[in-house]
Amino acid sequence: MADPFSYVFVLLARILSLAWVLASSAAAQQPYLFPILPGQTAQLAGTFAELRPQHFHAGIDIKTQQREGLSVQSIDRGYVSKIIVSRTGYGNAVFVTHPSGETSVYAHLQQFNPRIAQYVYQQQVARHSPEVVLTPAPSTLPLQRGEELGLSGNSGGSMGPHLHFEIRNAQGINVDPLNYSFAEVHDNIPPVLEALAVRTLDANARVEGRFGRMEYGFIKEESPKPSVHLYRLRDTLRMVGEMGLELLAYDQSNGSASKNGLSCVEVHVDGRELHFHHLAQVPEAYTDDINIHTDYATYFETSRFFQRCYKADGNDRVPIYSPRDGRLRVNPGAIHQVTITTWDHFQNKSQLHFVVKGDPKEGRSADPSIRWTVEENWLVVKGALADSLQVYLPGKHQILSPAYPSCYLWDLRQGLPDSLDTGSQLIRFSFVGTAYPKKPGRLSRDRLELEWKSESLYDTLFLNLQEKNEKLLIGDPTVPLKGKVTIHYQPVSPISEYEKTALYRDGERPEFVGGQWKDGRIHAETLYLGTYRLATDTLAPTITPVSINTRQLRFRIKDNLSGIKTWQTRVGTETVILEYDAKNDLLFSKIREENRPFQGELRLEVTDNSGNKATFERPNLHP
Repeated sequence: MADPFSYVFVLLARILSLAWVLASSAAAQQPYLFPILPGQTAQLAGTFAELRPQHFHAGIDIKTQQREGLSVQSIDRGYVSKIIVSRTGYGNAVFVTHPSGETSVYAHLQQFNPRIAQYVYQQQVARHSPEVVLTPAPSTLPLQRGEELGLSGNSGGSMGPHLHFEIRNAQGINVDPLNYSFAEVHDNIPPVLEALAVRTLDANARVEGRFGRMEYGFIKEESPKPSVHLYRLRDTLRMVGEMGLELLAYDQSNGSASKNGLSCVEVHVDGRELHFHHLAQVPEAYTDDINIHTDYATYFETSRFFQRCYKADGNDRVPIYSPRDGRLRVNPGAIHQVTITTWDHFQNKSQLHFVVKGDPKEGRSADPSIRWTVEENWLVVKGALADSLQVYLPGKHQILSPAYPSCYLWDLRQGLPDSLDTGSQLIRFSFVGTAYPKKPGRLSRDRLELEWKSESLYDTLFLNLQEKNEKLLIGDPTVPLKGKVTIHYQPVSPISEYEKTALYRDGERPEFVGGQWKDGRIHAETLYLGTYRLATDTLAPTITPVSINTRQLRFRIKDNLSGIKTWQTRVGTETVILEYDAKNDLLFSKIREENRPFQGELRLEVTDNSGNKATFERPNLHP
């Protein structure tokens, strides 16, 4: 019999969700104007709370006919309350606060309207900085409903021309702009389901006789309703123990090939709700909790976003879930009917049906090569192994029997092993200790140390540290962090140029992290576990003139390693603000009016993150 107390919580969650929807519907009665090409059919490149690298999408992305320069209009009267000019993120962005207390956001703009542009330029000159975050007073830049605030573009972190549009409620929380019933957006296409993953969550759990994570594809069935798509698995899933379900899916809207996000996911087992999450609003402060909402390890390795249909340990901040933990518990011999239902914002839905049978049959590793991983709290060793293994811990060793043929599990909460003898090889580990969430601490090995704060970790971290081949191996890169940690490292030999040497994160291209040196030791903050190294950058950026005249200045600037940090330009006695298109390495000025040309000596100075400076000079610019 179901726990009636849990039903109270579910009912309360439903009531709160309904209250929010009703409040949104009331807000939708406000005559907000669509921000771009109002009255014309719009196509979306992205939806609210869509799954993005390191964040939930905070608004909707509106396509702009694959070009820049379309008029962007204020959805209602109000005032400009914030302006951002940045080479990354929002790029050129305007925030407008309305009489309702809500704020609309317009990002990746090509340019601002003349009033806003003049205000921004004055502030840039006064602050000697092209990149600014400004908060004008309410009386400084008022806007009327439908007034043009700028032109659409591709600035900042945008990967193509579009308008990023948000609405934030009076409390500053991002809400779905589609709740405001913009008639320009149409969608009668149900979500597309691509794959299901099942993950074992306790030491005795098995999927098809194995411990770990397994993926399954679907068969699409005929549906009596065009607004509903039906899917099923090819076979009954045989499993036992505590399981977590994960779903790979996307949505599409009319006229767009973009793969967008879902609005709601619900799991029922034998007709009773096990889990639901509704992406109706996401506090901006917790947007990077996407890394615990999704299977981060799978995303890190394959770039695919599987949404967890259960709450992982440490996922306690984003208010989108039902009170249940969502974990599927299957006893031997049990048979369960499972339905996963997904909706988009327009209530088009897709359903997946499958049968689960509680079958504890033994499995065998499909890969004969010996490999090990850390999954949840267990060290998992699989492959062509002996009938028993020797696990060596500090000061002792222990015989380990197989969990099933060719698979061994060691509970890391019982101790962190130094090594493991498989009979054919000795596997050495670099564990240095256990880090616990909500508790600050630090662990070290030789000259390498990791320090964390109480808010740095989602879950218990079995930390490995190692210095190898001039690289610093810091934890498992497939484990997400909740907040920043600090790397402390003292190299064996003194560094010849400390001020030019910084910490870099390994990747296709080394990523500058930075750090501060003190007494021959570097201290650097990061949001990622993984592989790091020190590198010295002594080369200045390069400056290549593209077009220089009295009407416009254009340069191409590049840096070999640490990346561009700042740039400053003067013509005669005038400070000139140049915009930076980092995607195309382009630095450029606005086109000057004929009666206000550039005049005098030109001097451009570009500085990289290691402090190297490059200078370009040209005397006597004149009409």
